[in-house]
Amino acid sequence: MASFARVSDINEVMEILVVDDNEILDADGNVSEEIGQQFLSAVLEGRYEDSDRWLMCCCEGGIRHKYPGIGWHYNEHYDAFIEPQPYKSWTFNEETLEWDPPVPVPTTLTEQDMLDGYMYKWNEYEQIWEIKRWFTPPAE
Repeated sequence: MASFARVSDINEVMEILVVDDNEILDADGNVSEEIGQQFLSAVLEGRYEDSDRWLMCCCEGGIRHKYPGIGWHYNEHYDAFIEPQPYKSWTFNEETLEWDPPVPVPTTLTEQDMLDGYMYKWNEYEQIWEIKRWFTPPAE
């Protein structure tokens, strides 16, 4: 199965559809993005803006950096799907194609802390990482 993201004229991911590989094989039996784009355009003719386009994406992140979500953006320069900026203070790292916080995530939580449901959460107002309990593990 191949996934395709519908990208608007402002490079925003609008939706993601999955297509059976058998529908998009080239003459050599390889999955083809171009054939997939033609297939989706034919099947969905008239349902979307002419400026929208379909770009193949992969759950494993092996194509275009990451598997996108609705509201993500496609960056043509990097040929990558980029998630929205999580906080105004975070900056885009052009090497990793990720958003970096102004303060690195601490590494003081132990594995047991995490198993007990504790994780770090960014506090944008105070510009610090806070430890939050996200869940209570089931009693044994």
